[in-house]
Amino acid sequence: MFGVMEWIRVIAVLMLIIFLANYSLSYLNRFMTKRNTQMKIIEKLVIGKNSTLSIIQVCSKYYLVSSNENKSEIIKELAAEEAAAIQLEQKLVQEAREIPRALAVKNKTSFIFQRIVRKAEKRKKN
Repeated sequence: MFGVMEWIRVIAVLMLIIFLANYSLSYLNRFMTKRNTQMKIIEKLVIGKNSTLSIIQVCSKYYLVSSNENKSEIIKELAAEEAAAIQLEQKLVQEAREIPRALAVKNKTSFIFQRIVRKAEKRKKN
C-alpha cells in the first residue's frame, strides 16, 4: 500500500510531466504555425449554412472567392480601383480600432496624473 509520501511523490511527478508536456507543445507550436505574409483573407461573408463569399489578397492582387463544402472557385479578380478602395477601408477600420485604445491610455494617464496631483496637494497641506 502507498504511504502519504509516495502519493505526494506520484502527484509531484505527474505535475512535472504535465508542465513539461505543456512547455514542449508551446515551444513546438512556434515552429508549426508560420505566418503566411503572401496571402490574407480580407473579408468573409457567410451566405448560407455551408457557403461563404470571401475577398482574398494574394501578393498584390485581390480576388472574390466563393466557397462551400465541396469546392472553392475564383469568381472575379478585382480591378485596381476596387483593390485601392479595399485597402483604404482596411486602413480606416484599423484606425477606428486604435481610437478606443488611445482614449483608454489617455484616460488612464490622466487618472494617474490626477492621483499624483491629489497626493501632492495633501502633502502640501500637511
